[in-house]
Amino acid sequence: MSWIEGMTGVVQKLLKLQGRVEKNTEEIKNLREDLKELTNFTRKVAVAVKQNQSEIKHNQDKDALERENLVLKLEKALLELENRLRSDSVHGYRF
Repeated sequence: MSWIEGMTGVVQKLLKLQGRVEKNTEEIKNLREDLKELTNFTRKVAVAVKQNQSEIKHNQDKDALERENLVLKLEKALLELENRLRSDSVHGYRF
């Protein structure tokens, strides 16, 4: 093997390596873009999840208040009925 053939082989290997480096550089660039998009998407999902959690908490609190109000209305109606029944029994009404 002559030194020219050896140099030719080295040059070919260098050109091949240069091609691989360029390809890897492009792939890294694409991966960075993909990562940036994924990061933005993840942030949007996190914001949506947080907002949904807030809405769920608000709805739970609202539902609890509505249930409490219904219980109070029921208690009031029962007390009014009890008072009417007592009043009727005092006045001599029978059912």
